[in-house]
Amino acid sequence: MPSDTERARRRRGPRVWSSAPAWALPLAEVLALFVVALVFGRAYLTLDPSVQPRGLEYPSAIQPYHLWRRALECGVCALWNGNVRGGLPALLELHAGVLHPMPAIASLLFGVQAGLKLTLVGALAMAGVAQWWLARVLGAGRTARLWSGAMAIVAGNLATRMEAGWVNLVLSGAACALVVAPLVGLVARGGRRWIVALGVTIGLAAVAGQGYLQIGLLALLPLAPLFAARGRRLRAARELGLAAGLAALLAAPLWVPLLPFLGAFGKEEDLVFSTSQALRYLPFHWLIDDPAFYDAKTLGGAAIMALYNNYVGWIAVLLAGVGLARAEAARDDAAMGDSEQEDRVRDAPLRDDALRDGASGDDAPGDDAPGDDALRNGASPAASDRRRAAWLLAALAVGALWIASAAPLRWGIALSPLAGLDRAFASVRNPALIAGLSVAPLLGLAAIGVDGVLHRLTHVATYSLRRDEGDVLRFRLDARWLLAPVLAWSLFGVARTTGGWLAVDTLPPQVGAELAVLETPDHTWVMPPFGEHVYIEPAMERGYKLVSDLKPWYWRDHPDPTPYLALSRTDDPPYDGVNELVGTVGNMRLFRGPDRLRYANLVAGDSLSPCAGTGVGGNVDIACPAGSTAGGHVVVREHYAPGWRATVDGTPTTVRADEGSWIRVDVAPGQAPQSITLRYRPWTPWLGVALAVAGWGVVGVWFAGDLRAGRAKRAR
Repeated sequence: MPSDTERARRRRGPRVWSSAPAWALPLAEVLALFVVALVFGRAYLTLDPSVQPRGLEYPSAIQPYHLWRRALECGVCALWNGNVRGGLPALLELHAGVLHPMPAIASLLFGVQAGLKLTLVGALAMAGVAQWWLARVLGAGRTARLWSGAMAIVAGNLATRMEAGWVNLVLSGAACALVVAPLVGLVARGGRRWIVALGVTIGLAAVAGQGYLQIGLLALLPLAPLFAARGRRLRAARELGLAAGLAALLAAPLWVPLLPFLGAFGKEEDLVFSTSQALRYLPFHWLIDDPAFYDAKTLGGAAIMALYNNYVGWIAVLLAGVGLARAEAARDDAAMGDSEQEDRVRDAPLRDDALRDGASGDDAPGDDAPGDDALRNGASPAASDRRRAAWLLAALAVGALWIASAAPLRWGIALSPLAGLDRAFASVRNPALIAGLSVAPLLGLAAIGVDGVLHRLTHVATYSLRRDEGDVLRFRLDARWLLAPVLAWSLFGVARTTGGWLAVDTLPPQVGAELAVLETPDHTWVMPPFGEHVYIEPAMERGYKLVSDLKPWYWRDHPDPTPYLALSRTDDPPYDGVNELVGTVGNMRLFRGPDRLRYANLVAGDSLSPCAGTGVGGNVDIACPAGSTAGGHVVVREHYAPGWRATVDGTPTTVRADEGSWIRVDVAPGQAPQSITLRYRPWTPWLGVALAVAGWGVVGVWFAGDLRAGRAKRAR
C-alpha cells in the first residue's frame, strides 16, 4: 500500500518555492493573514480621534490605557490613575490589558483613541497567526493553515464582542488563542523551546486583561499532560510547571503590585449565574448567526449577543468532526503497516523547527499533509502524536464550554470548604464568555479536517481537445479544487455575519461644548451625564477627574467621590447635595455642590478653607490661599494608598488616611501652609519589573543555548 509520502509525491506539481529561503513561505502566509485582518478591520484604520468603534461600553473600556499618555507627560506619576473614582494605583487595573505590549506601544505612538483602534486590528491579526501556528504545529497543509487562520480572524468570539464595545475581550481572546499551539507542542514532544514558547504566551495572555478568559485558561491548562504519550506524562506536567513559572515571572508587573491589596477589592457577584446557559445549548453558538435569536433569549441567559456568540458556521464544525475522525483513523492506518511515515517523523514532530525550517508542501490548491517536506522538516506529527493532539483540542473545546455553563462554579460554591471562597466563585458572574476559548481548538480540528478531505480528493483527470489542424490541447482537473469554493463560502459567510459589528461612529459635535462647562481651574471632581459612555473618552483627553466609570469591581472602604460639578439632562440634581443650578448647555443643566466638595480643603477646627489642586496622575500640588488658618490638617479628595509621600512648604510630613479614605496631611501647630506636594511612589511595581527582566533573561539564556545546540547538531 503506498504511503502518504508516495501519494503526495505523485500529486505534486512544479515546486514554486523550491529555490526560496526556508522562511519565505511562512512569512508570506503570515503576511497574507495580516492582509485579511486589515481588510476585515478596515473600519478601524483611522487616526481621527472623533471616530470611535461602535459599542456602548467602548469609551469606558479604553479609559485605563491613559496610563501611557500620563507616562509621556510625567513618567512615574502614571503609576497612579487619578482620573476616575477617587484615584487608584494604575497597575491594579485587571479589567484592561494595559501591560500588554500591543496596546501599550500603540497608545504611546498614536494616542489612546487611535492606538486602541489599531490594537483591535492587531488583535485580529494575532488571532489569525495563532491559529495558523496551531495548524502548522499539527502538520496541516497550506490550504488548511491559511483557511483556519482567516477563520480565526473573522470568527464571532472576537468580532461580536464589539457589539458591546468590549475591546479588552478581543485582545484577551487573541492572546489566549496564542497559547494553544505551544501547549500542543509541549504535550506532544516537549523540550526547552516549547517551554519557553508556552511560558511567553501564557505571560502575554495573563496581562491581556479582562479576566474571564484567563480564569478559563488557568482551569484548562492542567488537562494537557493527560494527553501526553504514556511514559512522558509526568515530564509533560513538569514542563508545564516550568512554563507556568516562567509566565509568572513575565507577568510579575501585574501581580506583584496587586499583592498588598489582596482582599481590598470587591466585585459584583451572582450566586446563581443568571447569565449562564446549559452546556447542551452552548455548542449552538458556533452556528447561530441571527442577532434576533439572542434578543429572544431562546436559550436562556441574558439578551446580550456579545456574551455568547462564537459563530464559525456549520462547515467549520463539520470539518472539525472530520478532523477528529481522521486523527483517530490515522492510528488504525499506522497499525495496518503504514510505518514508513511513522519512522521518519517519530523523532521530529511538533518542534519549533517547523517555524524555523518552513515545513510545507507546495501542492495546489493546498498541500495534502503530510507532504515530503513536512516530514523532512518536522511539522507533521506521527499518527499517534496527531491523535493525541486532536483529542487534546477536543478536550479543550469541551472543557471551555463546560466551564462556561457555570457547572463547576456552582459545584465550587456548594462544596467550598473555605469561608469566603464561595464569593470568589460567585464573582465570575458571566462565565459564558469563557466559551470563546473553544474556538481556537475547534478550528485546529477543522484544519486537520481540511487536510483529511484533501487527502481523499486524489483524483486528477486529464482532458484533451483536438483542433482541426490536428493539434491536441490537454488540461488537467484536480479534484481538490472542489473544496476551494466550499472553504471560501464558509469564510466569507462568517465574515459577512460578524463584520457588521466592526463599525464606527463619529463623536457628536455638541460633546465638546457640553464638556467645556465642567472645566475647572483645579483638580475638582466632575461628572458628565451618568451612564452616557460617549462622554468618558473626551473627558479623559481633557484630563478631567471623573467621579465614576464602567468597572465591574470596586475598592472596599474607598467610596467614589461626590462631584463638585455635574451635568444632568433633567431638572433634578444628579447627586445628593449637588443641587445648585449654575447654568445650562444645550438641553443639559449644570449643578454645583458646596465648597466641602472641592478637591482640597484646609480644616482647622470648624473652619474650612478651599485649596486649589493641580497635577497629573501621582504628581499632585496643592496651593492654599495666603492668610490660611494656622494649624489643623489638609484633606485631599484623593484616595489614600501606601506609597503616597508629602511635603508641606518643602518639609516632609506624614501622609495618612482620613475618614472616608481620603488623603490627610497634618499641618504643624501655628503653621499656615502655602504649598503641599503629594507624590505617589510605590516600590512594588519596580519589584515586578525586576522579576519580569529576570524572566526575559531566562528566555534569552535558554534561547541562546538552544541555538548553540542546533548549530552543533548541524555541524555534526
